[in-house]
Amino acid sequence: PAPGSQFRWAQERLRVLSAPTTAAALAEYEALAKRQAEGLDPAQQHGVALARLQAGGNPRDIALSLQALLQEHPDTLWIELPLAQAWARHGAQAFRFEVLDRIKERDDPVFDYDAELQALLSLWQQELQGGQS
Repeated sequence: PAPGSQFRWAQERLRVLSAPTTAAALAEYEALAKRQAEGLDPAQQHGVALARLQAGGNPRDIALSLQALLQEHPDTLWIELPLAQAWARHGAQAFRFEVLDRIKERDDPVFDYDAELQALLSLWQQELQGGQS
């Protein structure tokens, strides 16, 4: 990441950690979402997930929202930190990992495995989100 590009993520983490209560942090994000025509930006969505983690929210739901952000913004320490924090706080039993699908090996030397992986990822994201876009 470019120098300074992580500031927004750090700013949102600080917003949550410095709020008087996690409920106050969540209320602030709800107010922000209503005021901003485009909704919450990714860093602010990260702040919501972190606040929910601090409030004792469902660790699996929090991890899923953070994983979606991490896919959009790879190598973002500010997203990886709360994922690790959720794992440490709730333990492995709070998370479930399973193989959902596999890409079959092809004899075709020009088969695009990356495109196939992206298609499967998109399909499973839609499936797991109940068909919501």
